[in-house]
Amino acid sequence: MALSQRRIGWLLGIFVLLIVVAGARALQLATLNAGRLSSVANTEHVTTVTTPAPRGSIIDRNGDLLAVTEAADDIIATPKEVRDPAAAALALAPILHVPVATLESDITSPLEPDWTRLARQVPAATAQRVSKLGIVGIYLTSDPRRVYPNDYLAAQVLGASAPKDGTRGVELEYNRELTGIPGHQTVVSDGQGSPSASAGRRR
Repeated sequence: MALSQRRIGWLLGIFVLLIVVAGARALQLATLNAGRLSSVANTEHVTTVTTPAPRGSIIDRNGDLLAVTEAADDIIATPKEVRDPAAAALALAPILHVPVATLESDITSPLEPDWTRLARQVPAATAQRVSKLGIVGIYLTSDPRRVYPNDYLAAQVLGASAPKDGTRGVELEYNRELTGIPGHQTVVSDGQGSPSASAGRRR
């Protein structure tokens, strides 16, 4: 009887000790390590990306467009990923209006070891056609282009624009106003790294 009571007492003591240890650990996580754990979680699952601001439009006093930025993409190939360069070139040629032989050569003998540009500043509609082909190793990267609807009108006054900045004329004189302010987007990813939510903001 006394032995049984001692065993029960030991078991009760161990049980109480486990509860105390568990409580102490929970308190540590909730208070002492809360800041560090939150920081680690944010680092692993929350990413802030910069979204470039499109260059502003130039209009005349009647509201007609003189200069505007349109969505466009560069067509990029990763040669190591393209399984059949000849077939890829054959499919892309009529869309990009580039000879099949030129595209195949660009893919098989790139100037850079890891990538090659097959076409630059392709209009959005054309880029969509390329994307629908679903060719492995062929990618689209955003590269907006500057368009002058009436390029013959006031050409010397409007000047010109490089990819991001004005180089002369009105484009250069009002470069700061036309450049705009980049935005920032917070992307929240799930445990597998897939984006699950996002929120945009501007500074």
